[in-house]
Amino acid sequence: MRLPLALFFGLALCAAAAQAAERIVDFRADIGIGGDGVLTVREDITVEAAGQQIKRGIYRDFPVRHRRADGSAQSTSFDVEAVLRDGRAEPYHLTSRGDYRRLYIGEADRYLTPGIYRYTIVYTSRRQLAHFDDRDELYWNVTGDRWAFAIEQAEARVHLPPGAILLDRIAYTGPRGATEQAAVIETAADGSVLFRASRALAPGEGLTIALSWPPGHVVRPGALERAAQALGDNRQWLIALTGPLMVLGYFILVWWRVGRDPESGPLVVRYRPPKGLSPAACRFVREMGFDAKAMAAAIVSLAVKGALAIRDDADGYVLAREGSGVDAQSLSRGEKAVLDRLFPGNAETLAVKNSNHKTFVAARKALKRALRTEYELHYFHTNRWRLLVGAGLALAVIAALAATADSPATVLFMAVWLAGWGFGCYQLVARLRTQWQMARARRSAMYAIGGALATLFTLPFLAGLLFGFFLLGQALSLAALGALIALVLMVIGFYHWLKAPTRAGRRAMDAIDGFREFLGATEQHRLDLMNPPARTPALFETFLPYAIALDVETRWADQFAGVLKAAAAAPGERPYRPRWYRGRAGAAFSPSDFSTHMGSGLASALSGAATAPSRGRSGFSGGFSGGGGGGGGGGGW
Repeated sequence: MRLPLALFFGLALCAAAAQAAERIVDFRADIGIGGDGVLTVREDITVEAAGQQIKRGIYRDFPVRHRRADGSAQSTSFDVEAVLRDGRAEPYHLTSRGDYRRLYIGEADRYLTPGIYRYTIVYTSRRQLAHFDDRDELYWNVTGDRWAFAIEQAEARVHLPPGAILLDRIAYTGPRGATEQAAVIETAADGSVLFRASRALAPGEGLTIALSWPPGHVVRPGALERAAQALGDNRQWLIALTGPLMVLGYFILVWWRVGRDPESGPLVVRYRPPKGLSPAACRFVREMGFDAKAMAAAIVSLAVKGALAIRDDADGYVLAREGSGVDAQSLSRGEKAVLDRLFPGNAETLAVKNSNHKTFVAARKALKRALRTEYELHYFHTNRWRLLVGAGLALAVIAALAATADSPATVLFMAVWLAGWGFGCYQLVARLRTQWQMARARRSAMYAIGGALATLFTLPFLAGLLFGFFLLGQALSLAALGALIALVLMVIGFYHWLKAPTRAGRRAMDAIDGFREFLGATEQHRLDLMNPPARTPALFETFLPYAIALDVETRWADQFAGVLKAAAAAPGERPYRPRWYRGRAGAAFSPSDFSTHMGSGLASALSGAATAPSRGRSGFSGGFSGGGGGGGGGGGW
C-alpha cells in the first residue's frame, strides 16, 4: 500500500514541478515618449517553457479601452510593429477580447520544445499621457497584472520627450490596487529613468510606474480634438443620452397632436346606464381597451338576464346555459357572441378551468371583436400605428446601442432573450396575481396554498430576469442599460397615453362616470342628496354587472346590505340569493362577498381559464499597482 501512495505523490510532485518550471525569467520594457505623445514600447519577455501552458508560444493582453469611475471610457491604440522570438521574426495574430487586444505569438500547428525563449514585442500606443496645468504625466502598468506565471525579474526604462527633465517618479508592485513600492528607481546620465522591481512578482502581480515632466515638450490635443475623441470613445453614452430623448420627443409631439383628451364636462349623477351601452361596453369605452373584467361583466350580465347560471362549487366556477325565458333583444351584440362561443351546439355546462381554455379564448376574442367593431372608432382612437412608429424608433436606438458594444451579436441576443424571458415572467406574475385574487375572493386555504407555491415557483424566474439585466449591464454601460429600460417603459407608458377619446366618446365617458358615481356612493348623506331609486333586490342584481365593469361592485353591494337582510327577515322568506347563482353562501349570504366573487374572483378565474395549461417547468493621477495605461497580462497557448 505504501508503494502506490509514494508513486502517486511522486507523480504529483513531478507535475507540480513541471508546472512551476513555466515562468517569466525576465521582463524588460523600453518606453520612448515622442514629442507627438506617441509611446514606442519594446518588451523583451524571457520565458521558460515546459510544454504545459506554453505549448506553441505566449500571448500578450493589452488594454485598448479604459473605464473611468463614472462609466465613461477612453480608447487607446495598440499597433504592433514587430514580433521576434530569439531575435528572429515570429508569426503572430491579433484578436479582440472586450476591452483588450490579445496578441498570440506562434503558430497553431507548431509546438515548442521545452526550453528558454526570449520574445520581443515592439508596438506603439497613443493617448496614454495625462496632461495637467503644471505637468505632463505617464502612468504605466509595465508588466500587466494578469499574467499566469511568476515574473522573476521586471524592469522598465523610460525615455522622456526631447528636452524634458524629470519632475517626479514613483513605482508600485503587487496585485491590482496594491500600494507596495518594492522597486528601485535610478536616473541615467542620458536622462532616462530605470524602474526595477526589487522582488519577484507572483502570478497576478505586476510593476506599475508613474513619472512626470514640465508641460511644453509634448503636443497636447486641442479642444476640438479632445471633444471628438471623447465622442468617439463614448458613442454608447451619447446614444444612451440622446436616443431616449429623441424617442420621448416623438411621443410627446404625437401625444400633443392626437393623444390629448377633450375637456370633460361637469359630473352629473345618473341613475341609469348610458343608453345603448352594455356593462362590457361601459368598461371598454371607459378604459379604451379590453380586459378580463369586461368578460366577467358580460357573463354576469348574461346571468342576470337569464341566459345562464353561475354555480360556485368547491372546485371552482361552473357556467350552465339557461335557455328558457331569455329575451334575445335584451342581449347586446357582444353578449350574444359570448353565449354562442361558450355553449356551441347542445352544450349545457362549462367549467371555468384552463382545460377549457380554447373555449374561453374564443369567447374573449368574440367579445373583444364585437366591442371594437361597435365602439372603438366612434368613441376613441388607440393611435396604434403612431405607437408602432415610436416602438420602431426605440428598437433603432437599442440596435445602435448594441452596435457600440464589444460584441453586438451577444447584446442583441441578450436583449431578445430578456424580452422573451420578461414576457414569460409577466405571464407568471399575471397568473400569480390571479391565484391570489382567487384566494382572497374565495377565502380558501387551498387557493392560498396554491398562491404560496406559485409565488415560490415564480421568484427564481424573476431573479433570473434581474440577473439577465445585470449581465446586459456588464456587456453595456450603466447608461446604456438605463436607456434600454427607459425605452421599454416609454413604449409601455405611451401605449396607454396615446389613447384618446373622441368628442362622442368623451360625452359617453362623462355619462358613464355619472352613473359610476351613483353606483359607488356609500355615504348616507350623499345618497340622500342624490334621491336615488328605491333599493330593491331586483335593482341590486340589475346594476351589479355595471358595478363590476366600473370597479365599484363592493361599494354597490354595501348599499344593499340592510335591504337584503331585511328582506330575508320577513316572515316566510328564505335567505336572499340571486336566482341565477348557485353557491355556498347559504344563510350567511353577504352582498359584499358575493359581489367580490362575481367581480374580481370571476375575472381572475376567467383569466386563468383562458390560459393554456402548463406543460412543464422549465500625488500622481493614480496611486496603486495595476493603474494607468498599459497593463493587461498574458499566458501560454
